[in-house]
Amino acid sequence: MATTDYSKLTDAQLEQTRVALMSELERRRNLARIPTDIRALAEQYEAAGGDPAELAVELGGQ
Repeated sequence: MATTDYSKLTDAQLEQTRVALMSELERRRNLARIPTDIRALAEQYEAAGGDPAELAVELGGQ
C-alpha cells in the first residue's frame, strides 16, 4: 500500500481526505453494528407479540 505525504496536500485536500476517511470508518462501524441492532429489535418485536414471519418477509426472506 502506498503512503500519502499529507504535508504536500492543501487544506482543502486534507479536509476532503478526512471526510472520506471518517465516512469509511462510519460505514464499517455500521456494517459491524447493524446486525446486532436488528437482532435486538427483532427480539423486542417478538416479545411485544409480533410475528417473526412478518419480519422475515420485510427483510426479503420467506
